[in-house]
Amino acid sequence: MFQIKKSSYVKGVAMYKDCIVSDLPQIAVAGKSNVGKSSFINFLVNDSKLARTSKLPGRTRLINYFLINENSAEEFLLADLPGYGFAK
Repeated sequence: MFQIKKSSYVKGVAMYKDCIVSDLPQIAVAGKSNVGKSSFINFLVNDSKLARTSKLPGRTRLINYFLINENSAEEFLLADLPGYGFAK
């Protein structure tokens, strides 16, 4: 059974050229603005403060990377992407 035991913020990037290139598997969380992508990440890792959340749409402006299960056979990167389709 897979379990997330450890999670940590790695970095946030604004430009494609700055994205993390790694041999680790990467999973991206994508979706429309204000649907709960960052809240979903916090739920997965059981840490309400890992990914920054807001009630206002469009608050995630960078690609935020999180390292999951560091130094284990189940280690991977999780990317929180900015939302698309922002509407006021």
